Amino acid sequence: MKAENATTTKPIRVLIADDHPLVMEGVAAALQRFGIDVVGCESSVREVVQRCVKTRPDVVVMDVRFGPAMNGLEAVKLLLQARPQAKVVIYTQFDQIELVQEAYKSGCLAFVTKISDPEDLVSAIRKAAQGETFLLPEIGERLALLSIRPGHKAPPVHAKLSERDTDVFKLLAKGHTIAETAKTMALSPRTISNICLHIKQVLGVQNIPEMTRLAVKLGVID
Repeated sequence: MKAENATTTKPIRVLIADDHPLVMEGVAAALQRFGIDVVGCESSVREVVQRCVKTRPDVVVMDVRFGPAMNGLEAVKLLLQARPQAKVVIYTQFDQIELVQEAYKSGCLAFVTKISDPEDLVSAIRKAAQGETFLLPEIGERLALLSIRPGHKAPPVHAKLSERDTDVFKLLAKGHTIAETAKTMALSPRTISNICLHIKQVLGVQNIPEMTRLAVKLGVID
């Protein structure tokens, strides 16, 4: 950041919300190098909401996962209900177009993936602090494609799974246990457990009930 900006502009105050302490520490350190003031880091949704209401940061940088008790954008919705004027930047490992659309519709001003350059997150924060929407180029292109081609549909999220992963996804979503799925697939329980973890990461779900609801929504199972 230029020295002249440091003397004429107050640093942006940011609250970081993520359920991984190491991630928060890394993000905080990166932001501080760009002259952004990190006023707090919270891993609990309740604490995030309370801290936001109390300290009124300029921007909240928030992941969309907060352990088994919170999924998707529920945390964001709770935050915006408690403080509608809050400016939220989503910072997550997931990039499903449905999640992106829901984030912006929910009132978030930016959606940045964790594989993006730190400069992208900083740009998103600066835009959000001014009340402006920020779009990563690749996300903007995907959203534009959906808007200019009414008949075009984004590939379903489970399209990212391999054929074997999809078979495991279906069985687990139907209520089969790891052991039952392993027996059906002629694989070891450990292999099925690893595949299950991969499926959760790809689909953005945290447990089997969420997996089942998503499978029904996608029409993968009845």
